[in-house]
Amino acid sequence: MQREKLHDDCKVLQAEISDLKKQIVRRRKRLRSLRPKLKQVVKSTDPVRRYIESQFDDTNNFSQSINNPSIAKLPDPLYVLYSLVLAYQQCDGTTDVNVCKSKSEPFFVETIDVEAEIEYK
Repeated sequence: MQREKLHDDCKVLQAEISDLKKQIVRRRKRLRSLRPKLKQVVKSTDPVRRYIESQFDDTNNFSQSINNPSIAKLPDPLYVLYSLVLAYQQCDGTTDVNVCKSKSEPFFVETIDVEAEIEYK
């Protein structure tokens, strides 16, 4: 009785193993067919990817400058001003923004220097 049950269990497990092997073979075939398609997608989207990467680099530089530890210590109004001027700098390109610390004051005074080339027409 026990041997018959073990024999039946063994058959069930062998059937599961053969099903899993078939699934693995099907998935490998599908993955092999995906590779050329993915290469074609990457090749056709290369100009868009390069454009997005350049945009991402600009955005990444922006977020790195906002997340700078010395910037995080600014009082709220100066932080808001700094982030707004930095956003303007991203659009304009002629604006320069820096955080300056003055150690000559009794307390460390942090100021924001904004330099811009303004053309009046």
